Amino acid sequence: MTTTTTLEGNVAQITLEGRLDLHNTPELRALLHEISDQGAKYYFMVMDRLEFIDSSGLSALVSGLKLARKAGGELVLVAPGPTVTKLLDLTMLNKVIPVEETLAGARSHVS
Repeated sequence: MTTTTTLEGNVAQITLEGRLDLHNTPELRALLHEISDQGAKYYFMVMDRLEFIDSSGLSALVSGLKLARKAGGELVLVAPGPTVTKLLDLTMLNKVIPVEETLAGARSHVS
């Protein structure tokens, strides 16, 4: 997995590329804590290039959601592909974590 992160004010945009699985989930968790420590409240996880996610990856997303909400913000999944969308549907995480097709949609969650 490759990540690209930008932080503007209290909004972090994290682009995930490749596979998010047991082997690289600790890296994502560390990144989420790092941006939280830097003042991020809103986490936009851009997923259009994420090919695969397993249960440990889903767990990392839930951890990020908790960090964001604890800070008074939100974690939003942006443009997940069909494979990731199917898993979000099966696990019903799309009922807990907001999913938007565009960054503009994600920005509507910033108050």
